[in-house]
Amino acid sequence: MSNDLERRLKELFSADARSRRVSGVRRSPRGPLSLAAMAAGVAATIVLALWIGTALGERRAAAPPTPAPTATLPGVVVSPTPSVVASPTPSTVTATLTPAPSPAREYGHVFTVQPVQPCTSGCRIVVRRERDGSTVFELDGVLPAVSPDGRRLAYWRTTPNIGPTDLRVLDIADPRSDRSVFTVSGPTVGGPVVWAAGYPGLLVITESVERTGGAGGGHCPVSSTLLTVDLTVTPPAMQSAAGRPSACVHTPLAWDPFNSVAAVIGMGPGGYATEYLTWDPRSSAVSSAQIPPGLLLAGSAQASPDGLVVAALEDNLTAVRVWPTRDITKADRYTQPARVGALFWRPAFAAHYEILWSTGQRIEALSHPTGTVSPLFTTAAGAVAIRPDGSGLLLAEGTGPAAGVPSTKLIVLDLATRQTAEMMVISGPFGASHAVIPRGVILR
Repeated sequence: MSNDLERRLKELFSADARSRRVSGVRRSPRGPLSLAAMAAGVAATIVLALWIGTALGERRAAAPPTPAPTATLPGVVVSPTPSVVASPTPSTVTATLTPAPSPAREYGHVFTVQPVQPCTSGCRIVVRRERDGSTVFELDGVLPAVSPDGRRLAYWRTTPNIGPTDLRVLDIADPRSDRSVFTVSGPTVGGPVVWAAGYPGLLVITESVERTGGAGGGHCPVSSTLLTVDLTVTPPAMQSAAGRPSACVHTPLAWDPFNSVAAVIGMGPGGYATEYLTWDPRSSAVSSAQIPPGLLLAGSAQASPDGLVVAALEDNLTAVRVWPTRDITKADRYTQPARVGALFWRPAFAAHYEILWSTGQRIEALSHPTGTVSPLFTTAAGAVAIRPDGSGLLLAEGTGPAAGVPSTKLIVLDLATRQTAEMMVISGPFGASHAVIPRGVILR
């Protein structure tokens, strides 16, 4: 790592570096908006609007990606199924036949049920209606990923006693469109998946079956591979980059094929982020920035719906860092007194990004890059999912044990009306070992 990059990283991760406090925003003199802050009146507004308009317009200006030739990858078999006409798999999809709802748009949420962690058999993915919690359909599988528009689902089907081996996609409105994209075999299993921003493609991690190290031993893959999968061609076109060994687990965050950048966060034992990787699939260039131990929670990191910005919680849960996908060293830092339990991106507005966070006391909206915080709703329930269009949140509230079994009430908060409605009550533990944090989908 160059001396210049080391200096920039020290500045990024200094306790006082470029800090903003959301009650009376405080900016470092060297923050990305310092010039606009020094300007006056209308001039400052124009500069800020032009800067943000350029950032949000990157995708429109960039040329659409050209599908790359399919890479030959050891242990990976690309499925020959056409990418538009999908073959049904009735034996693994259980559909619930109910009358069609009257609203033009209906929301739902994806849950995963895992008897053990990690789950190699008996793992279920359940799509439920938001209005009453009823089941729309179920799948055998793990690691579901919902597209940014909430209309498509990718997931891994498992092989008993081995793990995820068959990557599949389907349309939420038509679960029988379920089809295989590719399979892995031999010493490799599937890992986390994210959808590309504004494009039919996937960013996928595959990992070695062999594990080593980690707290208690045996939790870290010996190797991992990062794949881009272009679903616009048949068979799907794939490119790969070998994972670096310095992280225990790699998690994909974003793939912006229009600007040719993919981002991955590396996690060490304990869940802390250890490194941030960016990859240019066109040039195969990979850049890495080391993250000081104990600073960021890797599991909290998530990209904006357009893939241009990433946010993550600090370990103390009282600060959020937001940075351009290409460069973590340009992060902005927002702090607030209460501990943040969860954060979610809303779809981009005309002049800013918006992050919703819950503190166990209230739901608030943070505007980026201005740092403005607006209270939305007072509640002790924690937010666990957001609708794909940002119009509502799913909240979870513990209701205490019944007959010795804990239960959780799921509540829908409509952000336009500030009205709540109960979705359902889940009996049993609500967490990674039972119902992984739900993801919002659009059913119709």
